[in-house]
Amino acid sequence: MDLSGPRAPAGIGGLTQDPLLADTLRMRRFYVRRQFRRHGVARLVAERLLQEAARTGLPVVLNAAPDSVPFWQKLGFVADPRDGHTHVLGDRPG
Repeated sequence: MDLSGPRAPAGIGGLTQDPLLADTLRMRRFYVRRQFRRHGVARLVAERLLQEAARTGLPVVLNAAPDSVPFWQKLGFVADPRDGHTHVLGDRPG
């Protein structure tokens, strides 16, 4: 599959079991192609992943790049710099 052509995905993201924290999910590999930024794609991808996470009732952690912190905080994440992550959504793990 050609990931650079006109049919490439606008954005991607993943949700996995955190390797360091039991009963915690981790938002991973979150990326939106440059031409789709500032058009709501990131919010749609994040909200869809967080809907899946909400079904589990588990907290979600992520490692936010400094310039993305306001985006994640608008979605409800709070600073929690430990165990290899920078932010958490839900009850703090551990």
